[in-house]
Amino acid sequence: MDCDKSVSGLHGLALHPGSGTNASSTVWATVQFDNAMLLIDPKGDDINNQFTPKGYQDHSDIFSRFRTSRRIVRISISNPNDHQVWAVSGRPIFIAIHPTSGDVYSGLDTSSKIWHYKNDGGKGEEIAVTPKQGSTPVGLIAGADGNAWVVLLGDTTSGTGTFWPHQQRRVHREVYALFS
Repeated sequence: MDCDKSVSGLHGLALHPGSGTNASSTVWATVQFDNAMLLIDPKGDDINNQFTPKGYQDHSDIFSRFRTSRRIVRISISNPNDHQVWAVSGRPIFIAIHPTSGDVYSGLDTSSKIWHYKNDGGKGEEIAVTPKQGSTPVGLIAGADGNAWVVLLGDTTSGTGTFWPHQQRRVHREVYALFS
């Protein structure tokens, strides 16, 4: 795959340190506008191993989102043929893995929903953010306190900066603990 830096959108990186005594580290890179993911062996000659399925690692898996094609992907680091692809209703922007349950969340900014996947091989679900309570999930992380955190767009001109129905405690005007 040839990346044209003016249109391909080389974007995110994730490192897999390798496993076993002879395994080398590899780097995964997202090519945002080509809806592709590259597997790079830093010691190899070819950096063009393309996978059609930015990523977050969960043990032996990377979870990735493709904003333009509205897809979320799980791919096994050790076996790229072992993967799942989910079509979602909005553009997935961020992915967070719950630190305890392993559940995966992604904010879908154009549909005002949050995608939730119970790490069980299933289909996943979309949790609606009601217009009354807010809109546009724009940030999502796995917090050090054992919660998944979401931030909704909210300022003086747009959004309400609130979240419903999974609000548990308010931390800042726009940030809430989503799950505990």
